[in-house]
Amino acid sequence: MTTPDPSDLPPPPPTALPDVKYVTIEFELVGAFMVAMAQEEAADFPTTVADFMRMLSNYCRQYAQTLSEEPGSAEPAPAIVFDDVEGSTFAAQFIPHDTPELPGLGIWEVDSVLRVLNVREDATMALFQNRADHVNIRLPERGNIGAKVLLAQELQHMGGKFPNMPYIEPYFDDRMTAMQFVWANVGDYTTRSCR
Repeated sequence: MTTPDPSDLPPPPPTALPDVKYVTIEFELVGAFMVAMAQEEAADFPTTVADFMRMLSNYCRQYAQTLSEEPGSAEPAPAIVFDDVEGSTFAAQFIPHDTPELPGLGIWEVDSVLRVLNVREDATMALFQNRADHVNIRLPERGNIGAKVLLAQELQHMGGKFPNMPYIEPYFDDRMTAMQFVWANVGDYTTRSCR
């Protein structure tokens, strides 16, 4: 029996890349930003993750304090900031994974606010709003929903529960305004990897 020539063998199957995941740290800031972004013209929407994160960084630098205290915490979200806002807080940065298993992938983050995991530094993106003549429905990522189904089965078997959203109790305990609840809710449903 002869050994086959490696060049005659089919290439190995590509390794599946991990699902893109969001880690939302500050639901209110992300939500206020998304509410403000929804008021902008589609032509002004960011088209890359890098631009989105820079805009979020500038928004947080400009408004984080205002949105956390009266009267700003009870008013509509301020408008998007298109210019750079100086400061060292809320830095937007890309952190490469630097592993052979995940070439070119990394994490885009706005420090202490939002992380987008398993993306390329130059990843494109699209923001959209549903309209009467065009509806977008986002399916859950395969790996993420598979893990969530397994966790649900485990919780059912053990009699456990999924944790409550971190902004539910503060609102009902009067530790946040109704406007802050809206922002946190929007921050939750617009950046959850699986909803």
